[in-house]
Formats: sequence, C-alpha cells, structure tokens
Amino acid sequence: MIEQKHLTHFADHLSKVELSIKFTMETETNGSIPFLDVLVKKGTMGQISTSVFRKATHTGRYLKYQSEHPLQHKRSVVNTLLHCADIICNNEKDRQAEIAIVKTSLIENGYPERMIRFPNKCYESKQKEETRSLAVLPYCAILD
Repeated sequence: MIEQKHLTHFADHLSKVELSIKFTMETETNGSIPFLDVLVKKGTMGQISTSVFRKATHTGRYLKYQSEHPLQHKRSVVNTLLHCADIICNNEKDRQAEIAIVKTSLIENGYPERMIRFPNKCYESKQKEETRSLAVLPYCAILD
C-alpha cells in the first residue's frame, strides 16, 4: 500500500516509464470517487452504492431525433441510456433519478415520449422510409 503523501510521486513515476501513456488519478471527494462512467459512493455504515457519473462539462446532447440517421440508431440511444441506468445504479432512488435525467435529456433532443416510455417495443415511424435509387449521369463536355 502506498502512503497518501507518495501518490503524486508514484503517478509521475508511472508516467515516465512509458512516455506515450499519461497516468492520472482520482481522489475521493465527499465519500465518492468516479470510475469510468460510475460514481462509487461510500455510505456512513461502510456500504457502497453506485450511480451514473457525468463530468461537469456534460451537455446532455445526444443524437437528435430529427436527424437523418436510421431509426434503429435512435432506438439504440434510448435503449443504451436506460440500460446504463438499470445496470449501474444499485439502488432504486438513484435509478429513478437517473431515468428522470435521461428522459429529460431525450425530450430536449426531440425524442417522442412514447419511444422513451416503451424503448423495447417495435416503434414504427409514421413517416414511411423512402426508397432511394442511385442515378448516374455521365459527364459530356460541350464542344463548340
């Protein structure tokens, strides 16, 4: 185990071993520490809870529903965000708070409420997808 006063020196040492890799470290703040997309929190009785972590610079912008992307990509955005809330949050209070954040963000990005409420149902767009064909026009120079 490394003493607290030697942590910065150890991180610097690791970064010097391979110059193409820069090691960083997170320190505990108010009994919680971020790890990848998870915020790990230590309770007063020593229990651990997890919730979704977002950096302070997170904007809440996702693929706009009005974009020209295929519908399955838009469904995937909804399913992925809701799935993360289910698997990362280990208590119901945090899970419900995360789902509320996701729903608000998706509505701000133009997603219909029924797609958010029923993400796994086959959602059919009212607009039929157009079938497009490719037409190639050869170039012919006009000679005088």
